[in-house]
Amino acid sequence: MDGYEILPLDENTRNVLVELARRLRPYQDQLARRWEEAFAASAPQQRGLSDKSIQLIINTLVSVFFEYVGEGRIDDYLHEVTGLSEQYIESGLSYETMISAMHLYEEASLPLLMREYTDPPALMEVLFAQDHLYHNILILVASTYFGRLNDEIRSRAEQLQESYTRHEQFVSMVAHELRSPLSVILGYIQLAIQAVNRGKGVEIETLQRVLTHAQRLKRLMEDLQDASSIDVGRFGVRKGVCDVVAIATESARQLAAADPKHPIAIQAPDSLLTLCDIDRITQVVDNLVGNAAKYSAEGSEIRVTVRQLEDKAVVSVEDQGYGISAEDMQVLFQPFSRLYRQTEVKGTGLGLFITKAIVEAHGGSIWAESEPGKGSTFSFSLPIGS
Repeated sequence: MDGYEILPLDENTRNVLVELARRLRPYQDQLARRWEEAFAASAPQQRGLSDKSIQLIINTLVSVFFEYVGEGRIDDYLHEVTGLSEQYIESGLSYETMISAMHLYEEASLPLLMREYTDPPALMEVLFAQDHLYHNILILVASTYFGRLNDEIRSRAEQLQESYTRHEQFVSMVAHELRSPLSVILGYIQLAIQAVNRGKGVEIETLQRVLTHAQRLKRLMEDLQDASSIDVGRFGVRKGVCDVVAIATESARQLAAADPKHPIAIQAPDSLLTLCDIDRITQVVDNLVGNAAKYSAEGSEIRVTVRQLEDKAVVSVEDQGYGISAEDMQVLFQPFSRLYRQTEVKGTGLGLFITKAIVEAHGGSIWAESEPGKGSTFSFSLPIGS
């Protein structure tokens, strides 16, 4: 720290400190009690630590003083107190309170020093030596604290930079995802206008393609709106009685109709009722089933399983696809996770993030099991309730 340095402790100062520890040792318990009382009076509303914790800290510091300084191991004492102070700050004791406590110790010990050192020059020599010792402790504690604080600031700055970079990449990705269906829609509309101008009718296939891309655009806008609601804490669900088996069965049926290249099997009881937002849980199952098809080879089977596990309804979607690496598993449910993952599949990476939010808004949980090359299984649970 600029302007503050460790003061050298010469041999005479060290000897004075050793003698000080020897003389005060009979008062060890009294010294600790005086320190506790002074601390309680100056900081009655201790921040972050209980009275019992403060008592333990004070007794430890007093004990360490007599153990190390009494044996002349003053450098070891400085090292030990610095390490303890670091631990105490980590456990909730503020840096400012730590500094204040050290000054209170000097005040608490003064009456005992005056009792033992009746000769004024000798007392001044002791106070001078003690002041040097605690000056060095404060400098060491401050250096450790502010060094860690600088590390935290640097780490947060790096996180902010990473977040900013991801934001820029995401904006670019969203712009591309929006531009793609819009370009197709505009292209087909121009073809339709040209056909009408030539006196021809518009083919139903053209209108169907416009509708398909408009629906894709609508889904993207809904995902962005959901992500925004989650981010500001305004995401909610409207629960009612629903049949999880019926939801999973319908999702599987729709995938089979839309993508016959993936055989799909479902294993479930006749019904399994729970309280849920039907539209939102349908969105969850559709997303998991759609991902299973998206990330697996044509012809590979997708299996949907619904079962009751104690007081929960559990839905699992298993594929025989490419699998997910351990590194990607760590960010799988984070927003914009597509930015992290090495994949050629298009999309914003918001699907699983929104899916997780929906499940958790129901009081459930979601998880994934996967190995590269061996497929993946995504499961989520919902409380069955009464």
